[in-house]
Amino acid sequence: MGTSGAQRSPHTPEWAWVNALYRDPSATPPAIASAIVAALDAPTRQAMAGTPVAACLGALLQATGETAEAGLSALLARYGSLAGPPALALAAAARSAARAAILGARQNSIYGHLALDAAGTTALEAALAAPPGAGATADPFSAEAAAVQAAFGRYARARDLSGLSGLFFGHDLGRTFEHFVARDVPQHVGTPGVPDARAAALLADRVGAHAREITRRLALGGVEDELQRAVRLGGERRARELQGLAAEAVGEGLRLLERGEAAP
Repeated sequence: MGTSGAQRSPHTPEWAWVNALYRDPSATPPAIASAIVAALDAPTRQAMAGTPVAACLGALLQATGETAEAGLSALLARYGSLAGPPALALAAAARSAARAAILGARQNSIYGHLALDAAGTTALEAALAAPPGAGATADPFSAEAAAVQAAFGRYARARDLSGLSGLFFGHDLGRTFEHFVARDVPQHVGTPGVPDARAAALLADRVGAHAREITRRLALGGVEDELQRAVRLGGERRARELQGLAAEAVGEGLRLLERGEAAP
């Protein structure tokens, strides 16, 4: 499939069916996502959980640990900026940390680029999450630094790296499925299913949102000890250790999407 975001899907019967669904105005995001899963070949599935993706996950886990131990300002000083809304600054710092991890691993792919985005959006959601029973999430523009630090650092303090990892894979698969649609759907603009460019963008967004919602918070509680060990390793070793877990998480997410079921 290559690394170009503009490259179209392979010429296989399975992908031809996916493209037929784009032209069908009655096709739903769950049906499209399920067909995409069925069209994925083994090398693509492997690349979706490859070293760059594992490196991004590792950087995100390290970031929550650093926030818990040294504070949000230390993380922002290393990877971002102390200026601006703290939650948005944290999201940018998490993305920068993930980018540094990919560079350290000396490998990249389109899935690594998508995982960079997932690292940032995961950090933002985690930083704005309200404590249990505390009501709605905070506003990213008005959330105070102390609240952002407490919410994001909680994953390390509470030994819940598995929770943050599950959230990451939901965002990652959401971005990946949005990419799968976006690379093919422009050729169908003008058909009943995709009457114009706005409809094309909306379809990609809807399929991505469906994938994210179905796979968000994958149940990874059984691997907490493995995550705790991996996060203490250096960048390249950490990414290698996390690859197996990434493959399992992506595989489970794809099974849920193929069946149209939400993560338990």
